[in-house]
Amino acid sequence: MERKAAARARIPEVLTKVLFALLILIFLFCSVCSLLWTCTIDPHDYIKEHILFQTDSFWLNLGVLAALFLVCAVLLIRFGSRIRKKHVRIAGIVMLCWTFALSMIWMTAVRSVPTADSRYVLEAASSAAKNDFSFFSSKQHYFQMFPYQLGIVAIYEGINRLFGGAATTAMYALNAASLTAACWAIVVLAERVFSDRRVTLLTILALMLCVQPILYTSFLYGSLIGLAAMLWACVLLLRFLVSGRNHLIVWIALLCAFSVTAKQNNWIGVAAICIVLLLSLIRRFRFSGIVCALAVVLAPILALGAIQSSYESRAGVQLGEGTPQTAWLVMGLSDSERAPGWYNGYTYSVLKEAGMDTEQAKAAIRRDLSERLDALSSDRAYAADFFYKKVLSQWNEPSFESVWVSKAREHESALPAFAANVYDGALGDALNVYFEHGVTFLYSLFAAGLLAMLIRRRGAGNLLRADAERRAPDETTAEARALLPLIILGGFLYHLLFEAKSQYALVYLPMMLPYAAFGLVRSADALRCLLTKRNARRIPA
Repeated sequence: MERKAAARARIPEVLTKVLFALLILIFLFCSVCSLLWTCTIDPHDYIKEHILFQTDSFWLNLGVLAALFLVCAVLLIRFGSRIRKKHVRIAGIVMLCWTFALSMIWMTAVRSVPTADSRYVLEAASSAAKNDFSFFSSKQHYFQMFPYQLGIVAIYEGINRLFGGAATTAMYALNAASLTAACWAIVVLAERVFSDRRVTLLTILALMLCVQPILYTSFLYGSLIGLAAMLWACVLLLRFLVSGRNHLIVWIALLCAFSVTAKQNNWIGVAAICIVLLLSLIRRFRFSGIVCALAVVLAPILALGAIQSSYESRAGVQLGEGTPQTAWLVMGLSDSERAPGWYNGYTYSVLKEAGMDTEQAKAAIRRDLSERLDALSSDRAYAADFFYKKVLSQWNEPSFESVWVSKAREHESALPAFAANVYDGALGDALNVYFEHGVTFLYSLFAAGLLAMLIRRRGAGNLLRADAERRAPDETTAEARALLPLIILGGFLYHLLFEAKSQYALVYLPMMLPYAAFGLVRSADALRCLLTKRNARRIPA
């Protein structure tokens, strides 16, 4: 029995190593590409998100990367042993205040006028709060095409009913609070997975320096709301795996439902949670694990179904299934004036051209998908160039459209000087340089952190004995270490095939930070050992 149990326990470890190996290859590739190229939004075609692929100075970028690593490693070697719990707590409080305050300042300064999806959602929420459902009969047929958007409409309708004329300000505050909560969850996950004060503190500092999500808070949509809910579902999942407390299943399911309701892409997080639960069942079977997996899948389905049924009943309409999800696959495999695989209007037009008949739309999508697969498979050079540029346009556009989401729109009032400077001044130029080198540094350390976890010996992840002693061994199992990387890999693969935009990759940046911090810690430890051995050889016997 013991041998069988040990064999079962090795399966999650092996699968986790495969996961880490895949991500190492992906982000080493992204790191090297970021040394050679940078993607930017064409300033002459800015509103249309046209992506330019610009050549970089490899040696300059490599020199900056090396300098950043050496400075951080030396500081960590010098001061890392002095980090105490109180330092981590104080830094955490400062990070939470910093994130919320800076987000509110930025959002208040720019207050852009919503367009496209954001406008349809916000206008529908405002009208629904007044029991006006005329938006269902508009010429755009927006919610007939995308009924899943009623999830975020329901959230914003509630805010409109609660806050009335101050609803927009409340929505901005919700964005700021959501990002702050997401950062807090990342810190909790870093502390639980690594049990190292240095990793936790570095994660906190990195979250403060990760400016793109703060700039992105000006975009009123469900991305940050869904991110916060999903990350806290991950926190509770790790607690459930350790404690086995069944009441946590309810909260995990509710958070997953809220996350998917706010943003459909969070099905990726739900899938990652289910995979982690499956891995835990391989290690040790618990019926509650099956219940939890079923709950996190069913809860979002039931929530979205209930929301759509509620709106249909209130408005006296039948919305149907909407645009089939495979339409986003066709678009993700198609060319676009923006960049390969980016939005090209296909998901907006396919159902309309089929006379709003879902079955006819599915047939058209199957034909178009077959054509795109034939085009890609028949010309390997074209396919390689297509996916190469698609990956770069998402993961090597270092602003991740965090500035674009507000700059490309009109504003409710005149911009203050500092905001105008961010858009078109020296501050904006400085941010672009900072983003470019910061993303390269992050990808490199993220790959290094995963490599360190891949090759480390059993228990080597607990780098500070004082912290390690207060952690149960099960809390750093393969399942715990794999959770955030699974979400990141899921996001990478999903947007490799389906619709792409660099802003879609932005939500995965904070998830990389704990592993990048671990990579820096282990690299600094290796450098310290190397220097110690070198100095020891110089000392005469």
